[in-house]
Amino acid sequence: MLADPGTDREKVIRNENNPAYPAAALPNPGAAQVMFATPGLVARRIRISCEALGRRGTVLREDSEENLLAMSELQCWREGKNIAAGCAVSASDTTTEAGWSPAALTDGYSSRHDLLSWTEWLDGLAKSEALQAEARLIRAQLQRLAETSARRKLAIAIAAAIAITLIAAAVLLIQRTKSRLQQDTLRTRIARDLHDEIGASLSHLAMQGDLARQQLQRAELSPDRLEKISASARETLDQMRDIIWLLAPKDGDWQELSHRMEAIARRLLEGVEHQITHQGQPPEGRPAIEYTRDILAFLKEALTNARKHARATEVRVRFDWSGPLVITIEDDGQGFDMTETQNRSGSGLDNLQARAAAMNATCEIQSTVGKGTVFRLAAPLIRQWPFHENAHHHRHEHLARRRPSAPAPDPA
Repeated sequence: MLADPGTDREKVIRNENNPAYPAAALPNPGAAQVMFATPGLVARRIRISCEALGRRGTVLREDSEENLLAMSELQCWREGKNIAAGCAVSASDTTTEAGWSPAALTDGYSSRHDLLSWTEWLDGLAKSEALQAEARLIRAQLQRLAETSARRKLAIAIAAAIAITLIAAAVLLIQRTKSRLQQDTLRTRIARDLHDEIGASLSHLAMQGDLARQQLQRAELSPDRLEKISASARETLDQMRDIIWLLAPKDGDWQELSHRMEAIARRLLEGVEHQITHQGQPPEGRPAIEYTRDILAFLKEALTNARKHARATEVRVRFDWSGPLVITIEDDGQGFDMTETQNRSGSGLDNLQARAAAMNATCEIQSTVGKGTVFRLAAPLIRQWPFHENAHHHRHEHLARRRPSAPAPDPA
């Protein structure tokens, strides 16, 4: 930078080419102002010469053609006034681009804002550094908050996972305990069935055998006695098969239950004219053992009433799977007076009503003297059947009171 170049007053104001290019890259001021103090300088012209131009971009290459010198304002200040404002500026090479032209060099503005004085620029720089320091502090605080939040979220997630695991374990334990209690209850009830049904039948069979032995000793054994023994043995065998089927793990779906009910109906109605029909299809899945047990017990008791007590000559049985399971048993037997039966406690019909109530089912009975009887059971299809031990225990006591004892021995 020269003052009054080419005259006897020529003076070097600034020389930045030391050491000589390309020994080291020259500093690039960027968008900052470059100011030089020239105390006592009196000159009419100022010349700026660049022997090493700045490189556009970040790549430094000696053979790069993207070198340039760009100024947004040229000012000469004296006593607080820009004395260069409005003066002519000449350059050996100029380029006019959008937002910049040589005329903008001395208008007092940069391409975007007022040019600042040195003091203002330093103040702005100090404020900028302070703001940057504050921004760094805020970023650090945000980072710490984010880390703290992440740790809290992780702790909450771990606590939630532990809580869920504990709850799941507790639920599983409760379910297993409940399942064990239900299994124990069911085993107890099946043991009662074995004692009440199979035990009574075996006792009857044993008494029939003793009577047959006594008659044989007196040479009085009759074919009727042997027939009673055979019938009792077959009945006991059938009851045992029903209980074994009920406990078989490989069986027990709704389709198998339908087949089993039909087989029981045909067996109990053997020797009596009967008709068995089906409507709808059994659903998929498996009924609970308790549900199956109560359905079969109801069916067997209702069919026994139709065969033995009603003295029916024809029995019609229908299984309807269209919605809830509906079992209809209709006979042409002697029938009975519904009013008289309802007024007399302890009738055999109480057993059927009790069994229906145990299944949350409805049991309708219609009968007329001399015109037969109709039993209709509507039982919901429940796969997970709830256990009601108190209700069943009461029902067992009631059934025990009403259960007929083993037939008395025939007179010898």
